[in-house]
Amino acid sequence: MNLHKATYSLLAVGLLWAQLSGTYTIGDVSAGANYETVAAAFSALMAQGINGNVTFVILPSYTGEDPNTTTSLTLNPYPGMNTYHVTLTVDPSRTTVAEIALDPPATAAERFVLRFNGIRNFTVDGGPARRLRLRVGTPNVGVGVVGLIPASGSPCQNITLRNLEIDGGNKDLTRVGVYIGSASTFPGAAPVGGNNNNLIEGCWIYRVQEGIILYGNSATNRDQNNIVRQCRIGNPNPARSWGGATRSSGIVAAHQDGLRILQDTIFNASSSTNYGYAGMAIGYTPQGAFSAAPCVNTHIAQNWVHSIEYTGTGGWDAYGIRLNVGSVIGANVYIYNNFIAGIMADGYSSIGGIYNAYGIFIEGSSNSNAGVYVYHNSIHLFGVPPAASWS
Repeated sequence: MNLHKATYSLLAVGLLWAQLSGTYTIGDVSAGANYETVAAAFSALMAQGINGNVTFVILPSYTGEDPNTTTSLTLNPYPGMNTYHVTLTVDPSRTTVAEIALDPPATAAERFVLRFNGIRNFTVDGGPARRLRLRVGTPNVGVGVVGLIPASGSPCQNITLRNLEIDGGNKDLTRVGVYIGSASTFPGAAPVGGNNNNLIEGCWIYRVQEGIILYGNSATNRDQNNIVRQCRIGNPNPARSWGGATRSSGIVAAHQDGLRILQDTIFNASSSTNYGYAGMAIGYTPQGAFSAAPCVNTHIAQNWVHSIEYTGTGGWDAYGIRLNVGSVIGANVYIYNNFIAGIMADGYSSIGGIYNAYGIFIEGSSNSNAGVYVYHNSIHLFGVPPAASWS
């Protein structure tokens, strides 16, 4: 037996399967990058695990994923996930947007361009210039762009999505930009609670029915301390904006505790056929007319919501911020320092009824001391609806 060769082989195998720690690059392998694609980096992460913090850096030489081998960029739990943090980011020297464009099938196992199954302690950061785009290449009914999908015993926690461009490809087809909830029932309540401390920050989301859906497990098992901050939901071109279905909303929050929606801009949803748009629908099920899924201990502040319109003549509604506290007593929901303008619909009912245009609309069951506080908001409803209106 050749001991030198045997020793070398053992060392090679040991190096190949060593746990990851430190910084690794994604780009042209022939030019020295560690991985050719993000899919390859994720495969190594799941196979080897980590024993220290890890950063994956997308280089200028990165040209995208291989659509022949990857339809959904999926990350499953890996060794070391609960102890150390992983970051996927873009090299500051990159001057163009790195794009991950895939065609996920509308199946429970895939469904998203980027999918985290029960992942914790992970950041995806496009950098201050927002140079990472996630896009649905061929839009399809029943798909989304980014999915945080909790699994039994493994909720999604401490995940940051920062400075990403999220393009659904078609607002009439792609269901959602960023989603926390069930994959089998889509959109549906998360199968487990504890999807806590997730941050969606500085993202630009467009060409989707709804921008962000946070769908907690239940009224007795709410997700906690999630934050949506400084995001831009919409597009100057209405055809590339959001709201491709009736009762779509820029942000939907159901069964949340300690939610913060801060300094976001939600704008430019207009249709003559789809109605009931809302900049935010807090305490509702996605695209739900009346179904209550109350949130508690929530702050909605310093947001700019504008240009949300139903331009038809069917007698329908539109909202800047819509809140349902159900039968909760002491919900502690605070709505303050928001700017809301250009909310328009032809309306149907008299003032106080649902089917009108409202800057802020609050509803619930008969209860005392619902605990909703509304102050220091600026609301300017303007525009001329195409039919006689109460709004």
